Amino acid sequence: MIDTVAGAYNALRFEATDNCDDVTVIQNWSEGALDRQMRLTEGTHTLTLTASDLSGNSTEMTITVNAAKTLE
Repeated sequence: MIDTVAGAYNALRFEATDNCDDVTVIQNWSEGALDRQMRLTEGTHTLTLTASDLSGNSTEMTITVNAAKTLE
């Protein structure tokens, strides 16, 4: 789980490596996680990461992100 402050911009960056090809990582947030300015809304959200290489191989990882008014 990642804890962060609601209203923060999505500054999370992820990388993946592969022994042969370039890898692309795509972030997919649960519905309602981001507002129109791409800031995190208050609540618990799911972030799904999908890493794919040029050979068509892919893997997926899911992370829970808790965005609160303040961090304690």
